[in-house]
Amino acid sequence: AENNTTDFNEARLLYANRTVNDILAEEILQDLETQCGGRLQYHHVLSREPEDSEWKGLRGHINADMIREICLSDEFKGRVSFLLCGPTAFS
Repeated sequence: AENNTTDFNEARLLYANRTVNDILAEEILQDLETQCGGRLQYHHVLSREPEDSEWKGLRGHINADMIREICLSDEFKGRVSFLLCGPTAFS
């Protein structure tokens, strides 16, 4: 398929996992981010990564503050849509 980076405006993905070892499709996400010319950004959120690990990313559960900080910056004002996927307790 032809690489077409004009199919969407901007996308942010908050990708929740328990630990670094639970992250799936990292290479695919990296490739997509590159192909989209920076219009796709993804952020891992780990809920059970040991505190003494080398993980420097987000920790805990996806919450309103994370969504505001990563997805609702002024650059997206007025043109934001959300898709949530997860267990019932997540919604």
